Amino acid sequence: MWFLHIKNNTEWDIQDKEHQNRLLKDIDYKVIEKVEETKPALDYDTLSYAEIQAIAKEKGLKYNGIKKVELIESLKEGE
Repeated sequence: MWFLHIKNNTEWDIQDKEHQNRLLKDIDYKVIEKVEETKPALDYDTLSYAEIQAIAKEKGLKYNGIKKVELIESLKEGE
């Protein structure tokens, strides 16, 4: 359960039931609904060869003289 400390705007994920009960009674905290943000996956098929090479370079993979399909496979393996 996620709690927000009203005075300092700090969010806490509390799993312990006893701790949750104490915070529910505390007027400085309120229950919030926390939505986890997911990072969208890259669609390598829509990227240009140069963009794929740049991503491979950032990840420390060999990128020169390798076919686009092989680069995409190595990037997918590294995820």
